[in-house]
Amino acid sequence: MSLFHYHNAPHQPNVPGGARAAPPRPPAGKTLQRLCEREIITELWYVGSLQGFVMRDTNRKNMIILFFTLVVVMMGFGMILPLLGFYVESFGAGGVALGLLTASYALMQFIFAPLWGQLSDRYGRKPILLIGILGNALTQLLFGLSTELWMLFAARALAGILSSATGPVAMAFIGDSTSEEQRSGGMGLMGAAMGVGMVLGPGLGGLLARDSLSLPFFVASALSVLALVLVVLLLPESLPEHDRKRETTLRGPQLAELWRGPFR
Repeated sequence: MSLFHYHNAPHQPNVPGGARAAPPRPPAGKTLQRLCEREIITELWYVGSLQGFVMRDTNRKNMIILFFTLVVVMMGFGMILPLLGFYVESFGAGGVALGLLTASYALMQFIFAPLWGQLSDRYGRKPILLIGILGNALTQLLFGLSTELWMLFAARALAGILSSATGPVAMAFIGDSTSEEQRSGGMGLMGAAMGVGMVLGPGLGGLLARDSLSLPFFVASALSVLALVLVVLLLPESLPEHDRKRETTLRGPQLAELWRGPFR
């Protein structure tokens, strides 16, 4: 007799004298079985509830780390904007060099961001994200240490190549680790992180540049190193080995697809 059958069994009729007959006692083995069933059900419910709480707490921690990472990367980009004209001028260059320097970063981002996303499908999110953060730290340092105009161009182009890994991989991480109900909120949070970085960057860059034009780049590099440490120590991999696409073909920006997309 199972746990539910026993409790729902009909009562025995009254015995002579008005006393109710006691229900038949199940064998000792059946009693132990019912107790074990009850304990197992209770434990499964408790573990399931605890797991749901831990998953929410873990996702919150991962979101904070990714949020901080994107804020740092975009803040480093924003720091440069109010200083770039003065910085280029200190090297004896003018408006043409300034425009090319700005365009080189955007062009490298446009070309390499899709490639980093595809590489993260092949090798996992965390390694590619680390490349992006480390690249941002190194290129900010190189930009601050530049003594020639060509060094500025090299550092800026390299920054566009490497730091472009952070945005798409962070979004892919959100897609891996959230449910469909939470995904739009997670994506929105990452977009907000980029906006916060762009808001804080120019103001912080202007304040730090009062002492030295190079100081904002060193501060941005140090913050990137901090983000790198947090990701290495605290952020788990979100794409399991068996879900990775080893046969992914690397393709750059699909201009034809971008053009046809709005007209479909």
